[in-house]
Amino acid sequence: KEPKGSTLIIAPWNYPLQLGIVPLCYAIAAGNTAVIKPSEYSTATSAYMATMIAQIFDPKEITVVQGAVEETKILLDLPWDHIYFTGSTMVGKIIMKAAAERLSSVTLELGGKSPCIIDKSANIASVAKKLTWGKFLNNGQTCIAPDYVLVPNKMKSSLVAELKKEVKTQLDPKGVGSQANEDYGHIVSDRHHSRCVSLLEDAIQKGAIIITGGEYDAISRFFAPTVLDNVTDDMKIMQEEIFGPILPIIGYTSKEEVINIIDNKPKPLALYIQSKDQKSIAFFLENTTAGGTVINDFMIHYANPHLPFGGVNNSGIGKSHGYYGFQEFTNERAVMRQRFGATSLLHPPFTSRSEKLARILGKWLS
Repeated sequence: KEPKGSTLIIAPWNYPLQLGIVPLCYAIAAGNTAVIKPSEYSTATSAYMATMIAQIFDPKEITVVQGAVEETKILLDLPWDHIYFTGSTMVGKIIMKAAAERLSSVTLELGGKSPCIIDKSANIASVAKKLTWGKFLNNGQTCIAPDYVLVPNKMKSSLVAELKKEVKTQLDPKGVGSQANEDYGHIVSDRHHSRCVSLLEDAIQKGAIIITGGEYDAISRFFAPTVLDNVTDDMKIMQEEIFGPILPIIGYTSKEEVINIIDNKPKPLALYIQSKDQKSIAFFLENTTAGGTVINDFMIHYANPHLPFGGVNNSGIGKSHGYYGFQEFTNERAVMRQRFGATSLLHPPFTSRSEKLARILGKWLS
């Protein structure tokens, strides 16, 4: 293996330090130079990262470029050997188009609508506790957060009741509202807060019912943990990655219906199966495709360095974490050394002797 060369790491705002520095570790381990472009939305972290990198590395080896869209465009016009991007599918397409101009290789860690499947064998109380954590961690601003829930119609009311209880227990433990809870995050920017409000309002206008939550405040960018029922596919919330604290609940009658719902959307970054039935688990695994799958929990696969992390098509290209991340920044170079001169048999002019030797060699090789 050899280094790819000069690399560009474009990091997002939701976990800005981790998603900037971890890919840098892969790049350095593989022997590359790197430029990190952190998000303009997480300005304090971006500034800290720039200061830290400047103190540690020669700027000819590793450096940080701060800025917004214009700075990113300038960077994308440069001839990179590899581009590592974490962010939305929409921007990922822009990155890939720019990389294609110079045939630069890419790692695209994107997102999508990651479903949670609950079957009739699941412990609803246990699922609700884990689901509340997985969905509303970081205010839902996590690429592998469960995006929507598929639950048997007969179990939907039980799930809703348990979710309401867990939202209060985990996110409003003092009973004064989640807005007063310092451990409950807010939306990162006005733009993204407005987008979440738009998703909620569109769903309500088209018939969705708020089970819990629904409150928000534009000034502080607070958005309450919200659970929706009566959700349909014509709502924007079922067409776009939510990336916020809104959880749609969808009832189903058969496993085949679950597969149809998932298949009608791009392949997800993560898929979650909540079940005690091994045959049911096998059915969902065999009939779906996802970047990663967790059974009876949420998001924990991200913490396992021995598992490849990444999406499929719309949810990502390439894998990272541990050795897989190292591989993304290396070129597997083939090297062959000639020791015996056996290829002289292939050189003209061809004689009866060379033909005889070729036949003997052919029999030996076969």
